[in-house]
Amino acid sequence: MTQTVFAYLLDHDGKDFQGDQQRQPLVAWIKFKLNRTGQSDKPLRLWLNQALLLKRNTRMWIPRHKDGGVFFPEINVPYKGTLKKEGRFLLSDDQVRLIVSGDNDWEYHRELQVPEGSKDSRWKTLRKNKLLSNLLQFDLKPSEGDELVLAFPFSAVSRNVVRRISAIGPHKARAEMIDYWHKRIASENMTVRVPEKEISDLYQAGTIGTLTGLDLENSRLLVRGGMFSYEGVWTLCSTLNIWQLDLQGFHDEAYELLELWRLNRLKITEDNKEFAEEELGPNFIKMGRQGRLNGFFMLPFEFGGIRWACDHGGVMHAAAEHYLLTRDEDYLSQWLPVMLEGCRWIRDARRWTDHDGYPGLTPPLRSTDLGGFCQTTWGEGWNYWGLRSVCRVLREINHPEAETWEKELADYRATILRHLKQAVEKCPTWTTASGVGTSFVPWNFGKHQIDNHGFYVDAGPVFLIASGVLDAHSPVAQER
Repeated sequence: MTQTVFAYLLDHDGKDFQGDQQRQPLVAWIKFKLNRTGQSDKPLRLWLNQALLLKRNTRMWIPRHKDGGVFFPEINVPYKGTLKKEGRFLLSDDQVRLIVSGDNDWEYHRELQVPEGSKDSRWKTLRKNKLLSNLLQFDLKPSEGDELVLAFPFSAVSRNVVRRISAIGPHKARAEMIDYWHKRIASENMTVRVPEKEISDLYQAGTIGTLTGLDLENSRLLVRGGMFSYEGVWTLCSTLNIWQLDLQGFHDEAYELLELWRLNRLKITEDNKEFAEEELGPNFIKMGRQGRLNGFFMLPFEFGGIRWACDHGGVMHAAAEHYLLTRDEDYLSQWLPVMLEGCRWIRDARRWTDHDGYPGLTPPLRSTDLGGFCQTTWGEGWNYWGLRSVCRVLREINHPEAETWEKELADYRATILRHLKQAVEKCPTWTTASGVGTSFVPWNFGKHQIDNHGFYVDAGPVFLIASGVLDAHSPVAQER
């Protein structure tokens, strides 16, 4: 079986809805196709869980307190509204949630009953994880080429809109979207060509892993980290995706998405301080009490996600790159004061000594999903890169503080390299399979050891090369 998915924006030219993003229906067309079948003549039964699509599209992944601990809302809970199957539609409160295209037999189960007498342990697992609620059951004919085609509106739509979606159908919708993106990509100001055709094609038409959600209550776009536990806004993942949008020429979208960090900052209050200390660590709380959080890019807890030390530099880098790629002076007038605040936070945090970490680096903060608070090559690398990118902006516009911040940048780099050299000297040496002796290069600076090295590859010391801290030809970089 193969699965094909694509997004279709009804009225993608904006004529009917006047470009109003809150009213333009976004639909996911999903096709399942049987490529090969067995000998049985029984239909192939497919179950899909409908829980996430039955929630409001503004739902966030929000940590809350309960009995002094932290828990997360249930991902898969029974839908409490009126839900019913009507013809080829699944309805909630007379709004359409699902369109089934074709003649496949299907049913909706508010709660699927376990077959009586079944000893299959998989049913127990499904019940334990609450995956038997809100199930859509489809039967495909056991013949090669049989298809199941579904249309999921991003949010519930009226029957009039459904009639338009159904009239277009999946094939015409896909052709329209391909044509739209070909024209859109061709019209962008930025074009990149390299000799390798495959790489050029990937850059021009490749899908960026950006999931955006529309917060209807506050009229703002959010860049989500993914689905389920990653449905919140994970700052570094989000800003990396925004930077990629800019690199592909989607500057208006990047501009709008970056606004989230310019307009929203975390504040420590009596209501959230207990969770804040658990999530961010004692150093962050102390900095807050001492008024040292001004300029730090960190979203309020309501946006979900885990706050890593690298987030601050990620926002600074994406914000600076947007100006360097667009030379938008109106944007710069809004963001320059904020960028300078971010620079001042790095400078002041490096000089703050009321913590048990190494001096000259930013204080030990959350640096992995594992918990624990330490100074890492990943966190320092990103904050260095953010400062470096803002320095490029200041130099480009001949800002009077450009030289000041370039000196700060040079000192920051020298400090990181000094502490890295000392950390490497304390690590064990080992011999490679080819008989070459080498040193282990740690992913943190050694004062706060975290035994698990699960983040060594995706958040390890090699990043110091990408961020510009470490020369790729230096002895430390050459260590395997």
